[in-house]
Amino acid sequence: KASRNWAHCRVLIIDEVSMLGSLLFTKLARIGAALRGVPTAFGGLQPVLFGDFYQLPRRALVAFSVPSLCHLS
Repeated sequence: KASRNWAHCRVLIIDEVSMLGSLLFTKLARIGAALRGVPTAFGGLQPVLFGDFYQLPRRALVAFSVPSLCHLS
């Protein structure tokens, strides 16, 4: 059922992004690509992030510079 949910989504909404570490963020991007069969981050889903970005620790910002995600604009 989870695979089917990923396949039918168009947008991935993540609330409280400051609680999400860079490792989990990267894993979600790769899981989405694998389950949707699309070789782009999140399988082509548009991620929408909510939360207080001023609460992000400096190391969490590494998630936005992981090589597999650098092609996102």
